[in-house]
This record gives sequence, structure tokens and C-alpha cells, in this order.
Amino acid sequence: MPKSIYYEPICLEFRQWLLDNPQDDDEYERPNNWGGYNPNYHTKEMYDEIAEGNRGRKHTEETKQMLREVDRSYSKTKEHKKKVSEGLIKMYKTKQVWNKGKTGIYSEETLKKMGDANRGKTYSPEARKKMSESAKGRVWTEEHKKNQAEAVRKYYENKRNIKC
Repeated sequence: MPKSIYYEPICLEFRQWLLDNPQDDDEYERPNNWGGYNPNYHTKEMYDEIAEGNRGRKHTEETKQMLREVDRSYSKTKEHKKKVSEGLIKMYKTKQVWNKGKTGIYSEETLKKMGDANRGKTYSPEARKKMSESAKGRVWTEEHKKNQAEAVRKYYENKRNIKC
């Protein structure tokens, strides 16, 4: 299949429009399907053909220059940067790990592989010093101390009950 015949002119036309009409970030909101498969615009097969036609394609110097100019046209004021920063901070504070509270998600074989990979791992003196410094001044709650003591007690009880 030839390199996409209809895709590139649309992109170049849109980029030129962006250069001619710089948008203020507060007024302009990107659509949710920005830069990906849009079922309202292409069929899945058509999208795959476009992707295949563009695979391995290199941008020309002219296109690279246009992309740089478009990037520079976006507002990067202090207020905008602060707004983006606050949004990122909020996102990472509320983001949860995918496996939090889940048990039994790894097979025995996977757990063994992960254990073997980490067994015997040592840290450099610099890393050990950093870990030591970060732990100094940490205050443990009474509940945490109790939980830790219980976990250690269970660990050694299980270890005694294992018959080799």
C-alpha cells in the first residue's frame, strides 16, 4: 500500500490552521479521542491500513520544523504551568496501585521467578546511606509497632512448622 494518500494533507492542513489560529488553553479543549482510533471517523480496518502505511515513516525536515512551531504556539505562561503542575500532583496523590489489596494474583511459578530474581540482591554503600538517612527521624505509631511485632511472630512460627 502506498504511504497514506489522504492522511498527510489533512495533518498538514490542520497544523497550518493551528499556526494561523493559536489557541488559548482556557478556551480550547481537545476532544477525548485526540490522536487515536476514532470509530466515528474511520473503521477499524481503515485505521489499521493507515497505521501500517505510516509505520517506519520518517518526518521530513519541513514537517519537523512545522511541528516545532506548533509546539511553540501553545501557551506556556506561569499560570498555565502552575495549573498543569497542580493537576499532576492531584492525579498522583489520588492514583492507586493496580494490585493494592489483591492476593493470589501471581502464580506459584511467577512468585518463584520474582523471588529468584531478587535473592542475593545487594545495595551499594551510597544507596544504603540514602536509605538510612531517609529512615532517620521516622516516628512509628503504636498500632504499627504492634502489627510489625505480630508479623514477625507469625513469620517465625511458620518457619518452625515447616518440615524439610
